[in-house]
Amino acid sequence: MKRQAEESEESVVAAGEGNSGDNRVTDGLHKRKYTASDPTAINPAAIAESSKPTTSLANGVSAVADSKEKPKASKQRMAVLFGYCGSAYRGSQLNPGQPTVEKELMDACVRAGAITEQNNDAQRSGLNRCARTDKGVHAAGNVVSLKLFALPNLVDKINEQLPPTVRVFDAFQVTSSFNAKNHCGGRQYEYSLPTYFLKFAKRELYPFSALQSDNNYTSSNAKMVDSSLSWPLVGDSYRQLSEFRLPESQLQHLRDILRGYEGTHNFHNFTVGVTFKEKNAGRYITSFVACDPFVRADGVEWINLRVAGQSFMLHQIRKMVGLAVMMVRTGTSKDLVTLAYRQQKINIPKVP
Repeated sequence: MKRQAEESEESVVAAGEGNSGDNRVTDGLHKRKYTASDPTAINPAAIAESSKPTTSLANGVSAVADSKEKPKASKQRMAVLFGYCGSAYRGSQLNPGQPTVEKELMDACVRAGAITEQNNDAQRSGLNRCARTDKGVHAAGNVVSLKLFALPNLVDKINEQLPPTVRVFDAFQVTSSFNAKNHCGGRQYEYSLPTYFLKFAKRELYPFSALQSDNNYTSSNAKMVDSSLSWPLVGDSYRQLSEFRLPESQLQHLRDILRGYEGTHNFHNFTVGVTFKEKNAGRYITSFVACDPFVRADGVEWINLRVAGQSFMLHQIRKMVGLAVMMVRTGTSKDLVTLAYRQQKINIPKVP
């Protein structure tokens, strides 16, 4: 029996690879000697066998096949240049629960395989934007930056998943620190409106406006009003409106008003939630011009107002145009623009 036990011990030591001649294994805080006759002891051969890596042939073949079918592309920070017709969207910026242009673009990137479903989020994808537009506003060119998989023919794949109203023009790699907003040197917007918006209006249409002050209808500004024009009725017919053509005197007055926006000024009255003393209220306008009027196919005359600047605040452009329209309609002196830069709060309407 003794001989049989010794042979069993030798066979166990031989089976336990990596055992340096000692057939004792550590178990907690004490050591126990393994023998075949003691089933409660630790078997070093079983430990060695269980520690060996196991590989499933079927799984291995499947994994190789998947890797060949779907090669993993590298993820890079990219700048995406795109344009859109904003009629069907409630603005361009991501807004939970609302149809926006950025939501449309992000979902298309997921379907194209450029973003995973888990990263379909502004924060996880590192999304930042050059500019944002309001509801119904279009963009001939805008830029966003986010992390995408560098897939072959990436632009074509994203466009295949987008509606015709949104198009990606280009997508290319940028540095990891690139920010579409902070690295933008300037922005340009264009506001189009029918010229009959600028028809002279009765002063009764602005009963609560500061335009009823002495700045309005004085002898000093009456010279820029064409005396041959009569005050139109509120209920103008469509035919009357479509036949209206903006007089040269009013066009020049409009251009003088817009020129007053150029330069660095405090635009706290042209936005919401910004006070006069906040540094954020200061903005630099490069140019603001009124293009020559043009007549569309339906016979209505339109005019484009083109503004360029470093950056703009919420509603700023719509309020700048709103004040200019109101001043032209009432024949108000262009000096009112400079008054809006002062600390006094002025209620300025915004155009649609």
